Amino acid sequence: MCGHATLAAGHILMTGPAVRFSTKSGAMVVSRRDDLLELDMRAAKLREVHEPELCAALGLPNCPAWLADGYNDAAIIEVADEAAVRAMTPDFGALKKVPRMAVVTARGERQDIASRVFVPYLGIDEDPVTGSAHAALVPYWTKRLGRSEFTALQASARTGILNCRLEGDRAVLGGHCHTVIVGQFQL
Repeated sequence: MCGHATLAAGHILMTGPAVRFSTKSGAMVVSRRDDLLELDMRAAKLREVHEPELCAALGLPNCPAWLADGYNDAAIIEVADEAAVRAMTPDFGALKKVPRMAVVTARGERQDIASRVFVPYLGIDEDPVTGSAHAALVPYWTKRLGRSEFTALQASARTGILNCRLEGDRAVLGGHCHTVIVGQFQL
């Protein structure tokens, strides 16, 4: 599952109110809400675990992590603030040996939350914007913020801003899509 690619595909394919995709992660629907396209996907169920190898590879003391079921074994680790999220300098060699999507997060400065996502074991040192990570961050932060709708910054070099909402057992992720090139192929 690739959230931003699914949103982009929905942007191109949408001729009605919504487009439905069947994925290994389950059904996902892209629909329009005002000027946003929204991706509706299953919200992860979280359980607290201890991942000392993951924490060490991230350069953090041993701290609790929240494991998200079914989403590349995402493990959420909360740090002090957005500055700490931005300052992360993981040991990618060590992180490659840990079969987890490391999602480092904190309360944000301009957005409600901030995060960075590292997945070296799948060949991606840092993912720029990650729908599956936010399917776990939505239930995580809904509980901590005390509200079901918030904004999120993924603070990678490229960055991404997401509008996030929890609706029952669904994580709804919104963003803006723009067509930047149109072409034609002839076979």
